[in-house]
Amino acid sequence: MKIDLGGTTDAPRRLVWTTLDDGCCEFVDSQWQSYTGLGIEEARDHKWQAIFHPNDLPSILEALGTIVQSGTTKEVKGRLRRSDGKYRWFAFHPSALSGLSDHKRQWCWLGLSADEAAGEDGWGPDGRLLRFLDMLPTQVVFLSPDGVPVFWNRELRDYYGMSAEQLQQWSTSGAIHPDDHPEVYDHLNRLLTTGEIYDAQHRMLRSDGVYRWLRARAVPWRDNEGKITCYVSCQTDVHDLKQAEDLLAGEVRILEMVARGRPLLEVLDALSRLVEELSAGCFCSILIVANDRKHFRVGAGPSLPSAYNQILDGKTIDGGYGPCSLAVIDKVPIITADLANDPRWAGSVWPPLMKEYGYASCWSMPITSSSGEASGIFAIYRREPLAPTHDEKKLIDRFTKIAGIAIERAQADEALRDSERGLRQAHAQLAEGQRLSKTGSFTSDLLMDKHEWSDEFYSIFELDPGTRPSVQAVRDRVHPDDLDLFNREMARGTSGSGADFKFRIVTPSGKLKYLRGFARLIEHIDNRPIFMGSVQDITEAELAEAALTASETELRRANRYLTIAQRLSKTGSFTWDPGTDQRQWSDEMNRILGLSAENISLNVTTRDLIYADDLTTVYSLMERARNGQDVDGEFRIIVPGEGIKNLHVVAHPLDGTSDQPVFVGAVQDVTELRRGEEALSNARAELAHVVRVTTLNALTASITHEVSQPLSGILNNTNTCLRMLTADPPNIEGAAETARRTLRDTNRATEVIKRLRALFSRKPTTLEAVDLNDATREILALCSAELHRSRTVVHMDLAEELPTIAGDRVQLQQVILNLLLNAAESMAEVDDRPRSISIETSPDGEANVRLSVKDVGVGIDEQTIKNLFDTFYTSKANGMGVGLSVSRSIVESHKGQLWATANDGHGVTFSFSIPCLPRAASKP
Repeated sequence: MKIDLGGTTDAPRRLVWTTLDDGCCEFVDSQWQSYTGLGIEEARDHKWQAIFHPNDLPSILEALGTIVQSGTTKEVKGRLRRSDGKYRWFAFHPSALSGLSDHKRQWCWLGLSADEAAGEDGWGPDGRLLRFLDMLPTQVVFLSPDGVPVFWNRELRDYYGMSAEQLQQWSTSGAIHPDDHPEVYDHLNRLLTTGEIYDAQHRMLRSDGVYRWLRARAVPWRDNEGKITCYVSCQTDVHDLKQAEDLLAGEVRILEMVARGRPLLEVLDALSRLVEELSAGCFCSILIVANDRKHFRVGAGPSLPSAYNQILDGKTIDGGYGPCSLAVIDKVPIITADLANDPRWAGSVWPPLMKEYGYASCWSMPITSSSGEASGIFAIYRREPLAPTHDEKKLIDRFTKIAGIAIERAQADEALRDSERGLRQAHAQLAEGQRLSKTGSFTSDLLMDKHEWSDEFYSIFELDPGTRPSVQAVRDRVHPDDLDLFNREMARGTSGSGADFKFRIVTPSGKLKYLRGFARLIEHIDNRPIFMGSVQDITEAELAEAALTASETELRRANRYLTIAQRLSKTGSFTWDPGTDQRQWSDEMNRILGLSAENISLNVTTRDLIYADDLTTVYSLMERARNGQDVDGEFRIIVPGEGIKNLHVVAHPLDGTSDQPVFVGAVQDVTELRRGEEALSNARAELAHVVRVTTLNALTASITHEVSQPLSGILNNTNTCLRMLTADPPNIEGAAETARRTLRDTNRATEVIKRLRALFSRKPTTLEAVDLNDATREILALCSAELHRSRTVVHMDLAEELPTIAGDRVQLQQVILNLLLNAAESMAEVDDRPRSISIETSPDGEANVRLSVKDVGVGIDEQTIKNLFDTFYTSKANGMGVGLSVSRSIVESHKGQLWATANDGHGVTFSFSIPCLPRAASKP
C-alpha cells in the first residue's frame, strides 16, 4: 500500500519519512534524501537511524517507544547529519497514519529545522536558542505558567537521568530531598503568584542516587504585552561549593575554638560532629595518644556507643589489635574497607567487637605532630564495607590536620599552664623564701640609677612599696658610722666591681639592723654595668653570733670549773653508745683510769684494767645499759703504778634518743672512801667486840651456871661409873649408861664454850646463810639463867619454814642478845605485873625476814625513840649509849633496818628486818 505524501513535502526544510512500530523505515521524501544524501535503500529498515547524532539517538528511540506504547504523540528534538557531515537541530513530530491495520501501524515523521521552529504555544525558544541551551553546562528548564516543565536542556536531562514524564512530575518524583520540600514549594508559590524571583538552594537527587546541593534561579518570561508566558530557571550544582563553604565555616569555627583556648575534648567533639555532618553515614572517633605513648585516651566519639568509647579509653596500643593502633605505630593511614574479609586482624578481638556494634569498615588516619610523632588517631566508622572516596580522603586529611593543631595547641597550652604554675609557684616560693630568710633581691643600673627591688627588699628597709627605687633611698637608711663604707662600695660598683659587705641601717621605727649586701655583674648595656644581687637581714645572726661568743666564753669558763671540780671530787664524766660502743671521756675520766694520749692511741681497753673478780659485775652493768636501764654499781680496776682503785659508776639514758639509747654518766674514784669505810667497819667491829665482852660480863652468873651444870653432871657420872666398874661383879651395863650420860654432858659443855668463844672472838665479818630461828634459840640458851634470875618469862613465836638470810651469825646474835638484855633491864623495877618478853620471827614481805622483841617494861616516849639509836645516847642511869648504836650499824651493814615502837600498853617492841636469800640459795 502506497501513501501519497507529496503534499507534505513541498515545504522547504521539511523532512518526511515513515516507519513501522518496530522502527523499520519504508519511505523517505526527496527533501530527506537531498538533506541527508541517502536514498531509500540506504535508509530502509533501521539504517535511517544512522543520520541521528549518537548522543541524541537513545532519547529519540526512547521517545518513539513511549509514543508507540501510549499512542500519544509528542515533539522530539535531536540533531540530524547533513549530507556535508554537519549536524543540525530538528524538531520531530511523529504521528500515526490512519486507515492502517493495528498490526501494520505506520508512523509519519515530520522533521522541522529547529533553527526556525517555535514552541507549540508560540512562547518557546526557537531552534537556535535550544541548541545553545543544550550546549550550556548549566541546567536550564522552562516552566509553564502553572509550573509544569515544558523544556529542559541536555545538561538537566543527563544530571537527573529521568524520563520526560518523571521530569514533568518533578515535584512528586523524588527528585527533591524530603527535607527541602517545604522551602522549594514556598519559593515556587511566591514565583507563580507574585512573580518574585526564585533564588534558593536545595538538594536534588542526581542520577547516581546521591542528593546534591543546587542553586536555582527562576525568572518569568513575558510577551510583548507583559504577560507571563513561561518561567525560565537555571540550576547550578553548588554541592562542592556549599560543602567547601560549610567545610570552611566549620574549620573557621573549630579554629576559633582552638584560638580561644576551649577545652580540647570540646574542640574534638565539635570537629567530630562537623565531619559526621559533612560526610553522611559516618561515625567519627578521635583518639589521643597518652603521655606514656602506650595507651589511648578517647578525645571524641559523639555518635559511637558509650560502651565502645569506654573500651577504647585506656586501650593499649597494639599493632595486632586493630587499625588505630597500627596507624600510630606505622604513622600511615590504615584503611579497613571490608572488615569481614581483611586478614590483618585475624585472631584479634577487634573484629567481633566491631560486628557487635554494627560496623563494617574503619578508616584510621594518624594525627601527626610537628615533631613527626603520632599524637592521635582520626577514625571513621561505617556500617557498610566501603573505602573512602577521593573527596572523603581530602576531607579527612583536612580535619586530621585540624585535630593535630588542636591537640598540639592543647598540649602546648597545658605545658604553658604547667610552666606558668611552676613559675607562679617558684615566684611564691622565692617570695616566701626571701621572707623566711629575710633576703631581698634587686637588679641595679647604678649609672642610670634605675633599679628593681623585690617586696622583701622594701620590707627590710621599711620603705613604702610606692617609693621609687634609688640609691639615695637606701643611703638615707644607712647607719652614720657605715656611710663611708656604703659610699665606697657604690663607687666601686659604678666601675663594674661586684660587692660583698656588711653594713647597718636605722629604720624609721628606730630598729638597728645588720645587713649583708651582695652584688654581681651580669651584663653591660651601652657600656653601663648591670648588677644583680641580694640584701639579707642578718641582725639575728649577728646578735646570735655575739651571744654565741659570750656563751662560748662562759662555756669555756664553766668547763674549766667543771674540770677542776671533777679533779677535786675525783669524778670523771662520759657518754657511751652501747650499740656502736662509741664513747667520749672527760680528762678526769682518763686520769682515773690511768690512761694517757699514748695509751688511747694504742687502743687500750677498759677490760684490760678491770679487776678479774669484778668482770662479771661490769658485764652485768653493761647488759643493763644495752637494755636501756639505769646503771649504778661499783667495781675495781688495777692501774699500773697506782694499784687497785674502787670506782662507783652511775649512768642514765639520754631522753629523745633512738631505740638504742646513748648513756651519759659519771665514774667516781671512791678508793679512799672505801678505805675509810673499811677502817670505820673495823672500828665498829672492835666496838662491837667490846660491847659483846661487856655484855657477856653481865652474863657471868648465867654462863657459870651453864658451864658448871654439865661439869657437875660429868663428875657425878664419872664417880658412879667407877663404882659400877669396881663392884663385884662389875655392872657393865650400868657403867655404859653412865658413860653415855657423861658424853652427853661433855658435848653440852663443849657447845656452851663454843658459843662463848664465838661471841668473844674477833673474827672478820663473814657472810653465810643464817637461820634466824636457830640463832635466836642459841642466844636464849646462853642467857636463860640470867633471865630466870630476873624472874623474866620468855615467850617464843618462831615462824616455821622461815627463809634463811645472808649475814654474819655472830653479829646478828649480838643484836638479838642486846635486845633481850635491854628488854629484861627495862622490867627490873616492874613488880605489879608479870615480867615477860615475846620473841617473834616472821617473813616481812616477799624479800625480808623480821625479828621482834617485845617487853612489858616502863616504856619510852616518842622523843626518846627518835634519839634512841644515836651514839652515846642512853636512857639508863649507868648506860654507855653504844649498844643500840652498834646494833643499828650491824643491821644496816646487812642492808636491813632496826626500829623501836611503843606498845599500846606497857613496854616497847624492838624489831629488825633483813633481806632473805633467794629461795634456791636458801635451801641447804
